[in-house]
Amino acid sequence: MAADIEIKVRLKTINGVEHAVPDLPGPGVMMKGKTVRYSNDDKLPVTIVFVTADGNLNGPSPFGEPRVSDQETHTLIHAGQFLCGCRLMKGTQTIGWMPGDKDSPSGGVHDVGPH
Repeated sequence: MAADIEIKVRLKTINGVEHAVPDLPGPGVMMKGKTVRYSNDDKLPVTIVFVTADGNLNGPSPFGEPRVSDQETHTLIHAGQFLCGCRLMKGTQTIGWMPGDKDSPSGGVHDVGPH
């Protein structure tokens, strides 16, 4: 199923470290009721985790789930700003956000409007 919003998570090297960097849309694009799908151009598996401001797991989620993947299309059911961490699997290696990361480029903010 096609999604209203496609978000690419790209593998980028920043200061010699690989990161899973999302191309998140700006304000006014993500709206409650729209659907979202995550992907990676190299077909690496994508996981998005919603986190708290202090970098811990199980933060509030616009989808009502603390973790989503590239395996499905997800519907935005909550409005607000939601911090996320992004991960890519490269072989057996997890690249990207890890618990405690507060300012990692492997993440961002889902800015979801009411409608």
